[in-house]
Amino acid sequence: MYRLRLPDTYPMHPVINLEHLKLYRPSNPELGERTIMPSTWDFLASEEYEVEAILGHRLTGKKSGNRRLYLVRWRGYDATEDSWVTEYDIRNAPLLKREYLRMIKAS
Repeated sequence: MYRLRLPDTYPMHPVINLEHLKLYRPSNPELGERTIMPSTWDFLASEEYEVEAILGHRLTGKKSGNRRLYLVRWRGYDATEDSWVTEYDIRNAPLLKREYLRMIKAS
């Protein structure tokens, strides 16, 4: 088995069984180059927005705060587009999250 390094937004499981792989053989130069299929990346990857700032947080859930939501401002968008997201949704902004948690701990 092989584990592929894929972006978090790619909807494919990263582990591939050897039985699904086959040896690459280059085209015979006399026959010309193979037709290259268009990349499926654009079709499979979801659009990702960049977090500009973490503005606040709240705890939700039946058991008094078993889930933390963050209020974020998205880069390139104004305050009307601020939204509450899960920790998973800001996984690509670890420095902003760490800075925010440090700030609220100090206050």
